[in-house]
Amino acid sequence: MSRVEELPKYGNYIDGANVLPASNEYLPTENPYTGKVWALIGRGNVSDIAAAVGAALDVDPAEPPRGAR
Repeated sequence: MSRVEELPKYGNYIDGANVLPASNEYLPTENPYTGKVWALIGRGNVSDIAAAVGAALDVDPAEPPRGAR
């Protein structure tokens, strides 16, 4: 898997969901053992940070996290 188009893409985890980066930009991430790029991760920007902070501020500390068992 060497072509960028074939690599899996991962967005940002915000408010319990996988969210595409606002910029639609991605960064390559390498396998530390092989040094080969294995995936692309969402490149967060100020809009992504604002969404994450806003979601964090809306959390009720008495409620369990989303997806918690």
